[in-house]
Amino acid sequence: MQCHRHWHLTGFSEYALIDSSGTVVREGYKNGLCLMDVICGRQRYTCQDQGLSSGCGDIYDHKLNCQWIDITGLDLDQTYTFRWTANEERVISETDYTNNVVEVQVHPASVRRGHVYGAVAPNQCPLEGGEAQSVFMTTGSLTPGEPVNYEAYETPRERRRRERRQRRERRRNRFSD
Repeated sequence: MQCHRHWHLTGFSEYALIDSSGTVVREGYKNGLCLMDVICGRQRYTCQDQGLSSGCGDIYDHKLNCQWIDITGLDLDQTYTFRWTANEERVISETDYTNNVVEVQVHPASVRRGHVYGAVAPNQCPLEGGEAQSVFMTTGSLTPGEPVNYEAYETPRERRRRERRQRRERRRNRFSD
């Protein structure tokens, strides 16, 4: 699907929140904006000619639109399994499909600190263009603009990746001016 001067990849990545009984209680998808080489020594693919080179990675920042799961009504004191699946239908050719699922334990009581902006229906993307902002769907007891508590932890590896992305972006901006 092409929207704003680049192709969107649908069905590439999905995620689910699973309770202790193994039941999927919430689902979401990665809003595939581009599939391109972001983390690697040399960028071969971009939004205009999408692809992912061997040894490279594509990162979606948490600030991008629709990168969330609605946790409204969940028991926030329970521990859940967050399952992320990529290329489940094998629409993209790979040499190894066995590494396309990741699972981690999450505890929703520790949610990022942000603000709720306006009224958003469950599982609806709250932003249409413009600047990215984090929108957190939480319990119905919150009102627009009210703070939400969270704990955020950036691993050293995540910090290095973020710094590399920022350096690359600064270089791109220098050359595009």
